[in-house]
Amino acid sequence: MLSLQEFGGETVQDRTARRRAQDLLAGLAVLHRMLLGDPGDTETLRRLADLAEAVPAASDPGLAAIVASIVLRARVELARRQTEHRET
Repeated sequence: MLSLQEFGGETVQDRTARRRAQDLLAGLAVLHRMLLGDPGDTETLRRLADLAEAVPAASDPGLAAIVASIVLRARVELARRQTEHRET
């Protein structure tokens, strides 16, 4: 998260990608809290999936790498939840 905030003088495209990555991080935090509570919150999962699909490409290579890592983590968590859901 701190790495995302260090970028100054960024393009509109980078700013949008950074915001989306921050939204993904917030969604992952909600998903982790769900593991302790109601595992059936499909709205949270749907929102996280939508965010992961609609991330604009960042023009800054460092930001692009960070955003790609966050998107990958979100997709892994979503895939894990889908697998757990099918097993129940």
